Amino acid sequence: MKRNRFNQLTSAGPIFPAGYKATGWELSGVKLSPLAEEMLWKAAQFLDSDYEKEAFAVTSNMWICLQPELPKGMVASWPTCQEILREMKAEQENLKAAKKALSKEEKLAEKAVKDALKEIHGFAMLDGERVRLANCNIEEPNWILTRSKDPRKFCWKYVVEAKDVTLNIVNDQPPVDWNGQIKSDPTAMWVMKYSINCGLPTMRCFKKLNKVIAFHGEVSVRQEAIEGKFDVAENILSEWSRIQKEVLDAARKGRHDAIIVYLIQETGIRIGGGRDATKMAFQY
Repeated sequence: MKRNRFNQLTSAGPIFPAGYKATGWELSGVKLSPLAEEMLWKAAQFLDSDYEKEAFAVTSNMWICLQPELPKGMVASWPTCQEILREMKAEQENLKAAKKALSKEEKLAEKAVKDALKEIHGFAMLDGERVRLANCNIEEPNWILTRSKDPRKFCWKYVVEAKDVTLNIVNDQPPVDWNGQIKSDPTAMWVMKYSINCGLPTMRCFKKLNKVIAFHGEVSVRQEAIEGKFDVAENILSEWSRIQKEVLDAARKGRHDAIIVYLIQETGIRIGGGRDATKMAFQY
């Protein structure tokens, strides 16, 4: 049975992204819906990149997600979208240049607004103490860019609404006007959690991604959890001979997980996280 980590917990909820503001872009003379416009706007980032060919393939997840959002009856394809994508790309470059040209005072003013929000949403009250969170921002809608041949690559991450977010409120009140979900779990390490629909439900690669907003590493409950892992590691040493025998016996029987553990133990090689597929994926 899990033990209670605290007696009281509350927070102001997360910071939701501002959301895309449609400006009335047209495709083949037809005004796009706000979602279709946002999808194309964020697809423009892949032009002239290493991902362009894969992203704009006829069979790509990007096209499958975009097509239902285009005006009904419109016969469109990536080639017919090229002009608007190029225009959007040029507009994005102009916006970047304008942002870069902001005065020091304007940049500081923008930062002050963000900092003020973090002061409200980036902390929680834990047993009467104000503690920092690891993060407090909900991910904004965008195309998923994953490694290798992940089936979700170039799927659309749909907007997260309050109903998709759960706050962990223990012996306290939720934020005023909060219309998301509430759960009370004093054994949990999470302060908020939410889900993101990745792709369309009709797609084979559709997945509901689960995200967690937790305490910052400096917070006592996180520190205790880390210490607990070290305690487990120390206890393992007393059973080391037995564990190694079980791993070796299982490896001889052909169990893949045991073979991997055995090879790691014997060679000191671990699987790395390199992104370059042309390089060795092992690290010493």
